[in-house]
Amino acid sequence: MIYAEYYEKHATGLPDAKKIAPFLIPSFPINNIITNKRELLHAYCKKEYTHPINQEGWVDLTGNNITLRSLPYGVDFGTVTSELRETMRNKKHWLWDYITSANQFSSSEAEFTMEIKRGLNPFLVLNKLKATLKFSRKWTPIYSYMKSGRAITLYPDTLTALWYHERYLSIAGGLKYKQAEIISRKMTVEAILQICEHTKQVIELIRKSENEEDAVRALFSVFKQLTHKQAKIIVSQPISTLARANKAKLEQELEQLNEDMASILSQFGHINETIYQDAQLLSKKYSSTRQTKFAEDYLGCVQFGNQGITHFFTME
Repeated sequence: MIYAEYYEKHATGLPDAKKIAPFLIPSFPINNIITNKRELLHAYCKKEYTHPINQEGWVDLTGNNITLRSLPYGVDFGTVTSELRETMRNKKHWLWDYITSANQFSSSEAEFTMEIKRGLNPFLVLNKLKATLKFSRKWTPIYSYMKSGRAITLYPDTLTALWYHERYLSIAGGLKYKQAEIISRKMTVEAILQICEHTKQVIELIRKSENEEDAVRALFSVFKQLTHKQAKIIVSQPISTLARANKAKLEQELEQLNEDMASILSQFGHINETIYQDAQLLSKKYSSTRQTKFAEDYLGCVQFGNQGITHFFTME
């Protein structure tokens, strides 16, 4: 919608980076946390789109259990948990100093539970496990694409602009196609209107002609008001269409075609507005799939003595 508003006023260029920056913050379809939203926003406002995205997974700490819910986007949950279980086959591994078991339970969501040895601080254990669990990750986007058979670099602003112009051409192409259909039908209706009161004579002339060219010449010689193009259109029509020709209905259809043509012509001047309205409709129709949360959105934290701290998003 921002691009549509911009291109309504400007033929070229890109909207102000500060306007589009908030919409470029990554939205991953998993329940993870981005810890540097403010840094990203600051970078995007300066068109620095390769700034690393700092991510963390999601855990629940309950009693003596650490339950892993997700890992940073791009880290395979199954691989990490399988590797941890495989590592624990070595009974002398340091993990056994902190964990008594690690199990994947049947659940509708990711749920890998590690039971902590009694008396240990779960926060300290989690910090010890983070590297093994690949719990944190810096994710640097690479903006490489293929266009017309060659590799190019497109950042979010230029990629969106490219999509926008393709969409603009698509709508314009659709309007031209409809316009061509209307013009074609209008020429047919106008041609048949010229002879609709003499259809029997026209049909007889066509039937007596040896081929299409003879029929065109015969019509052209009898009906002087016809153009050569109109004569060809009439000859190309099915006999049944000519037999059913009705002047009143044809005039009504011609009037409607003129209205449709005017509507199409007016739409050529409002393509940006059409894209804006489409975007508005889509934003209402489809809810966001964002599950990513941002550390900047924490409401506060709860501290347990000097040993641990946990953040929360809702007072509940």
